[in-house]
Amino acid sequence: MRSEQCISVTELAKNTSGIIRRANASGVQYVFVNNKPQAVILSMQEYEALENAKVEFWTVDPKELSAETLAMYHHAKTLPKESFIDL
Repeated sequence: MRSEQCISVTELAKNTSGIIRRANASGVQYVFVNNKPQAVILSMQEYEALENAKVEFWTVDPKELSAETLAMYHHAKTLPKESFIDL
């Protein structure tokens, strides 16, 4: 995290469109509240790349799993959505 990527929530409130343009041009922007990082602003292109990487990472062919892992996989499919942390 570079200092030029750090913005205060006050700066965000005063210059939202400028911060969004900066995220599109220069990359991720970190929003600080009371000197603590609280949020990230990134371009749609970066967001979509992260989402695609997440899908590719979690896509597994069950035929490639060991019997033990396959059993855990089938058990996990039966768990309610609330059992998982949304990353």
